[in-house]
Order: sequence, then C-alpha cells, then structure tokens
Amino acid sequence: MWSGIVEPQAGAVGGERRSRWVRRRGRLIAYRLRPVSGLDPSQPRRRRGRERQRLGALELVASQGARIRAAAERHGVAEEAIAGAILFDALENPYLRPFARLGPGKVRPGHLTRLSVAELAERAGRVPHAPRGALERWRLLRRPPAAIDYIAAILSHHAADYRQIAGVEIGEDVGVLLTLYQGGDSDLRAAQLARRRAEDPAAVPLAADEMGPWVERNAGFVRAALRGEPSIEAVGRGARRVRSARLQVGTSTAAQVRSPIARGSGTPAPSAPSRGAELR
Repeated sequence: MWSGIVEPQAGAVGGERRSRWVRRRGRLIAYRLRPVSGLDPSQPRRRRGRERQRLGALELVASQGARIRAAAERHGVAEEAIAGAILFDALENPYLRPFARLGPGKVRPGHLTRLSVAELAERAGRVPHAPRGALERWRLLRRPPAAIDYIAAILSHHAADYRQIAGVEIGEDVGVLLTLYQGGDSDLRAAQLARRRAEDPAAVPLAADEMGPWVERNAGFVRAALRGEPSIEAVGRGARRVRSARLQVGTSTAAQVRSPIARGSGTPAPSAPSRGAELR
C-alpha cells in the first residue's frame, strides 16, 4: 500500500537527491511537502499569484528595512534572519489559497494543543503587543510592523533557549536561527545539543530543513532586498512590461493584417514587414 512517500529525486540545489516529503516528528500530520522551488529568487514566477507574493515581499522588506534593523538590534539577532523569514515563505512557500492567509513570515497565532511561539514571546515580554485571543493576534500579525516585531521576538526566543540550555550563542547565525524558526522546539534541540557538547565540547548547531540553508545560499539577495536595491525589485515588473509590450505590438500587427484598408480612407494600410525582411 502506498504510504504517501515518494522516492528521493534530484534536488534543486547541487544535484543532490532529496525526498519531496519530510517527516514531522511528534506532529498530528506525520509528513509535509518540502517547500523548495529550485528557482533563483530574482527570477519572476510564471503564475501571477506567486509572482505577486514575491514582489510584495520584496517591497515589504525594502520599505520596512529600518524597522527590521531596529528590531534585530533590539533583540540581538541578525537582520538577515528577519528578512529571510519573510522572503523564504513568499518565494519558496507561497500561498495557493486566496483566503485565511497568515501575515509576513507566516507567524501562527495559536495552536490547538500547546502555546504557540507567538504566545511564548508575548508572555516573555518580547513584543509590545497583548492581543486578546488568537483571532485578534491573527489580525495583528497581518500588519507588517507587528509581524516584524513577532518574527524578531521569536528568533530571540530561540536564541535565548540555546544560550541558556546549551551555552551556545546563535544570535548572528542566520541558518540556525531560521532552522529553529521553521522547525521550532528550540528547547528540546538545545537540550540535545547540550548532551552532545558534554561528550564533545566542539559540537555546534548546524542549519537544516529548508529555510535556513536557503537564506544562507541567497544571503546576497536578502541583503540587497534589505537595502531596497531597485534591480532586485524591478526584475519581475520589467519582464512583465516587456512581455506586455510584445503582446500589444503583436495585436496591432494582427489587426493591420486583418484590415488592410485604413478606416476612413480608400488606400491600403501599410502591410506588416515579412519575416524574411525582419531577419535581414
């Protein structure tokens, strides 16, 4: 009987063979689909909805760059980690549904069986917000400034777990921070690392899953997005403008071919150049 797991296939990065499905330990749904497109982050997406999310995330990171840097400094985490969390979910894990979407960084407002990391950040006083319930928190998290506050606070929460439990500072380690942001359970992982370090003091945490390694590979792109470099944001729009212009030219030429007599005159309209003349 098919278990829902596919055979490993060639990965999008480095040609490595990776399964499209990832096991989720201790979760109600045992497996999840690996969210990696294999596309360059500056490459426009073919589907309009996905491209809209990509451009929206780039605009958000550029316009909120000062707030991202301030939040990173306040919480002692890397600004690339905050921006990377926003960009990864928009570029590599975009929404397919048009409703019930989470805000930037996809911070969950709550969980059924345990406290969410957003609630833990609130209880620790790491965010200047005190929503009354999951619905109010969801509405709050859809606002970019509040979402940035929560993302930075969650990263700070994970860094504090590793500092206090394992005695390791990861505040500037973008890959590890985002591995914990994606996978959670920083207290359990820090305890495992502490046990490893008791036997091997040189043991250090490593980036895993998809988000952390993706941001590490595309660190230059993330920094450029934070600086608001126009070349990053305009790639998709420029491609769409060129494509739209070509379509308009093609439509105009086709109209001339269908109507060789110019409206209001008895003289034929100029014919479109032949393909051979165009190539010459």
